[in-house]
Amino acid sequence: MACAPYPVALNIGNVTLSNGRVARGIDVEIGNPPQHFAFMPKTFYNTTHVYGGNPYCGLSSLACTTLRGGQYLDQSSSSSVAEVNSAAAGGPPVESALFANSTWVQDTLVLAENVTLPAFPLAIAGKNVDNEYEPQTGFGLDVNSTIITTLKTTGRIVSRTWSFFWGETGAGVTAGIGSNGTLVLGGYDAAKVQGDNLTLPLNFKDPACGSGLLVSITGLSMVYPNTTAASLFDGPLQTLEACLRPGATNLMSLPYTYYQKFEAISQTTANAERSVGVNFYGMLFPTTSSYYGDLKFQINSVLEITIKNSQLIQPDVSIGDDGFLVASSSTNELFINSLPPGATEDGQSTALGLARQFFSAAMLMVNQDAGTFTLWLAKPSSDQDLIAIDPRGEPVDTFCSSTPKSTTVSNSTGPSNTSSSHQPDPKPTPIGAIAGGAVGGVVVLCVIAGILYLLRRNRRAKARARAANAQSQLVGESFADHAGQGPLPYTKHHELPYKPYGSELGHGASFHELGGRDPAELAS
Repeated sequence: MACAPYPVALNIGNVTLSNGRVARGIDVEIGNPPQHFAFMPKTFYNTTHVYGGNPYCGLSSLACTTLRGGQYLDQSSSSSVAEVNSAAAGGPPVESALFANSTWVQDTLVLAENVTLPAFPLAIAGKNVDNEYEPQTGFGLDVNSTIITTLKTTGRIVSRTWSFFWGETGAGVTAGIGSNGTLVLGGYDAAKVQGDNLTLPLNFKDPACGSGLLVSITGLSMVYPNTTAASLFDGPLQTLEACLRPGATNLMSLPYTYYQKFEAISQTTANAERSVGVNFYGMLFPTTSSYYGDLKFQINSVLEITIKNSQLIQPDVSIGDDGFLVASSSTNELFINSLPPGATEDGQSTALGLARQFFSAAMLMVNQDAGTFTLWLAKPSSDQDLIAIDPRGEPVDTFCSSTPKSTTVSNSTGPSNTSSSHQPDPKPTPIGAIAGGAVGGVVVLCVIAGILYLLRRNRRAKARARAANAQSQLVGESFADHAGQGPLPYTKHHELPYKPYGSELGHGASFHELGGRDPAELAS
């Protein structure tokens, strides 16, 4: 591929909603004048949906707005156009049952300063679309995602690829303290990953994991500050299957026997109640009884992801009647949902859920064109280095537009840092070379520094000019604009072979060409 458009990077952080309250999510604007929302990714369907005047919530009006990540008022938007159904609005051709009671509109959707989607199809939910674990409004990102299809069809992204990093939250959640995350459409942010990646085929063997994002947890250990580790498994061949659910609250669901072992090792005892706040149904503990270690996952016998204690246990955060977030000073929440004895997460699936807090330490990328998904160890950073991914799953670093490839992400948690272009880590210079060149290199360095200063100033001036031009970029075609050209591409889930545990790569796993290596090398 000669060149690719730049991926679309959306910030994840604490969003000030239209009513002045705050919710964490993907920063999105809808309508004219703009209404502000905190979206979440929805991996089990394709529709982009919002909650309207009736949020189907059960809390106070202000609290419901926070819980839902905003409320859409179509009558307050001059660009909103009512439609009779999904087809008329240009929405996806499926999911009629899930959104049967919805009201459909087209309205302007602003994803970033230089990416605007006019007449974009939205479903105003006519019921509680999800359960308490996924309460917020959001983008449907399944195989026929409206937002992904729109961007690819209009040439704004090169493939039906998206990536997700939740970022790190903390005790200052109400004050906006924490590392911002990102949702990248059309690629991923290389500045926020580290080490080798693990690439797997989408696996639809479990009907309850309709997204195909199925992994095996082949190791689960409690790691104390002194590096002492205690496994929650009874043996090396024990595994738990898990479905990745980046839009859901908490870290994970855990069978009762494993959770019992967690309490026994940590010598803690949970309260009788569960959280009914922002992280629904996590285990509650008095602040005087807490676990101080981390939780380490091994995924498909290859990739290790460690959830830091600060992302595993935090003060229980609830939503007050006034819509503001309230952090408890006496109760901590462990972001684990202990399942009752003998129960499964949804009553039918044997797979557990790995939810958004898992992605405080992991980056997920899904390529619907290639039928694969990729996991990395995440590296929280305010820098940004976007890499496009083509339909075959190959990285593309030659871009068709003049938009600067590497910029600085605005982060509310601290000052911005100037980022650099995506390059491999430099190899260390031998000590002898450093000593031998120290004397003679001083004069040369002074000359080089002067030349580099002039070159950098010239490049920055050109970059600012290119960025100014890029701000005017508008995706002028809507999803519905293609109605006269026949139906938009529709893809059925394709069954991919599932290799049982014990195969050479462990559950069909492979290290992708985006910097990975064969797992046999890791064992040496």
